[in-house]
Amino acid sequence: MLIRKCAFCILLMFVAIANAAGQSPADDRQKAVVLPRSYALPVVVYQPDCPLRIEKLSLVNAVEGGGESANFKFRNIGAKPIQSYTISWVTTGGAGEQLNYVAKTPGERINPGETLPNIKGSIVLVPLTDEIRKKLKLEGPMVGLVCLMVVRVEFDDGTVYSDESTYKALQAYFEKAAHNGPHQTLVTPGAK
Repeated sequence: MLIRKCAFCILLMFVAIANAAGQSPADDRQKAVVLPRSYALPVVVYQPDCPLRIEKLSLVNAVEGGGESANFKFRNIGAKPIQSYTISWVTTGGAGEQLNYVAKTPGERINPGETLPNIKGSIVLVPLTDEIRKKLKLEGPMVGLVCLMVVRVEFDDGTVYSDESTYKALQAYFEKAAHNGPHQTLVTPGAK
C-alpha cells in the first residue's frame, strides 16, 4: 500500500515539475531534497543493448510536499540521433509510470554522445536537514525500490529499440510479489 502511495506521489511530482518547467526565475524553481537510499532505493535496470543510458539516478522529494520523483541524466550512447523515447519506472509494489519525449524539431533530437537532465532545471536541490527529514517523514525503514528503465527509443531514421516486454514482466512480477509473495526463490549467481 505504501509503495502504491509512493508511486502516486511520483506521478504528482512529475506533474508539478512539468508545470514548473515554464518558469524561468531561479526563485520560482521548486526546492527538493535527495531521498536517502536507505529510505527508498533507486535502481537502474541493466539493459546491455539500450542506446539510451540512464546515469546519476537519485530520488528527490519536493520540500513543500507533492511526492517523490526520479532525478537522472541520460546519454545517447548510440550512433544515431534519437527522435523519441519512453522511460519508465516501477516500484516493488508494482505501480509504475512512464515519461515520454518526442522531438518536435530536428534541433530537439538527442544526438549521439549528448547528455541531458530529465528535469532541465525546474527544481533546485537543497540539503536534507533533520527538520526537512521530519517534515517529509523520511525516517524509518526502507519503503521499497524504484526501478528505472528505458522502454522504447525511436531514432530519426525510424528504427526502434524496444524493451517493453521486460518492463511489463517486471511490473507484473512486482505486482504479484506485493500481493502473493515472490514467484520463486532465485539462485544467487555463483552460488552452489
